[in-house]
Amino acid sequence: MKRSENDVPTRTKEELDKLHSTGVLIDNGEKFFSLSKINCKKCHMLPAKAVINKSPDAKFIKCPSSTMSRFEEVVELQRHQAFSINYNIKTKMLSPDTAYAYKRVPDHREDGWMEVRVWEFDNNNEIKDIPMELKLSCLGGTMSGLTVSGIEFRPL
Repeated sequence: MKRSENDVPTRTKEELDKLHSTGVLIDNGEKFFSLSKINCKKCHMLPAKAVINKSPDAKFIKCPSSTMSRFEEVVELQRHQAFSINYNIKTKMLSPDTAYAYKRVPDHREDGWMEVRVWEFDNNNEIKDIPMELKLSCLGGTMSGLTVSGIEFRPL
């Protein structure tokens, strides 16, 4: 709770459990942390602006009020046939001895966003950075208008 965006007053265990399952912004709003409702393991979501390579065709916009993004800004792609995602995930931010899936959060979910499972990895007890480099491309067209809110690391 020390890393949350807002000061969180002392709460009961039940209140903290509920807060963790719904999630909190941490690190000055640059990350979203929650606990999986299935197995109570750590989930992390990063904003698109932190992981999408800078490109003249990627436009950072304030999140439209009609969406339910957890972040203030989203990335809207223009004239793109491909875009890259690069990030080093720190294993200490994840639950040990857990298989994780990396999901690009754009199936449609209850909150109106779509998600696509892109990559899976195992987090053992070793503390290290796991480099993630991914290039997504569109054959025969562009991804013009695609809005990316963030990417999520979720335990399986």
